[in-house]
Amino acid sequence: MSVAGVLSGCLRPTFSVWRANIGRERLASCVASMTRLPEVTQPPLLLLKHATLSQQPNLLTQIRGLRSGPMGWGGGRAGVRTAAVTQEVVEDSEEAEKQLSKEVIHCVNQQVQTGEYGRLFAVVFLQGKQHLVTTGDLVVNQGFFPPNIGDELRLEKVLMVGSRDFSLYGRPLLRPGLVHVEARVVEKTLSHCRIYFRYQRRKNSRKSKFNRETHTVLRITRVEVMRPVGEVPEVEGIEGKIF
Repeated sequence: MSVAGVLSGCLRPTFSVWRANIGRERLASCVASMTRLPEVTQPPLLLLKHATLSQQPNLLTQIRGLRSGPMGWGGGRAGVRTAAVTQEVVEDSEEAEKQLSKEVIHCVNQQVQTGEYGRLFAVVFLQGKQHLVTTGDLVVNQGFFPPNIGDELRLEKVLMVGSRDFSLYGRPLLRPGLVHVEARVVEKTLSHCRIYFRYQRRKNSRKSKFNRETHTVLRITRVEVMRPVGEVPEVEGIEGKIF
C-alpha cells in the first residue's frame, strides 16, 4: 500500500474535502511534499568539529536540575534528595554558664549593697491586675478595696523588679522579702456615671440603670531591693506574715 493510501485511511475526515475537489494524484503529491525531509548540505559531524569541549556541557550537568521519575532512579520517591549527614561536636558549657552566673550575681549584689542601681521599677499584682510602677506613681484600683485614706500598704506580690543595669524575674513571684514595694492610700472616690439602657420594641419597655464604681487611688512611696540576690534567707517564724 502506498503512503497516500495509508494517510488517506488515517486522516479520512481531514482529507475528505480534498479528495472531492482534487484527484488521488494531487493528494499523493501533497502528502509527499509534506513528509519530505529537508536537505542537509553539511553532515552533523562537520558541525561538531569546530566546537570546543568547554562549549559542550557534560551530560551530568545537563540532567542535574531535572527531577527524577515517579519512583526515582533508585526506586525511591520522586524529587527526594538525601542531604549529607554532618556531625558536630558540642562541648559541655555547664561550667562556663555557672561561672558566668556567679559573675553576674556578684555584680548585681555590689550594686545592691552600694545603692548604685538608680531608680527601680516593679511589676506588682493587685486585685487581679498587673501594674508597672515606680516611686511616685499613682495607681487606680477599681472596685471594692478595704483600706482607708492614709493607710500604708506593702504590695507583696511582686512579679518583676528592674533597674538601669539588671532585671529580676519571679517564677511567677519573687521571693518574699527580696523587694519591698510600699504604697499609701491618698483618695477614695467614685467613677463617672455609667448608664445601662434596655429597650424592647413593641413591648413599651424601657429600663435605665445608673452605676458608679468605687475607685481607690494609691501612691507608690518606695521600691527597694532589701537583700543580696541568690542568698537563701534563714528560717523564720510566721509572725507578721500575710498569706
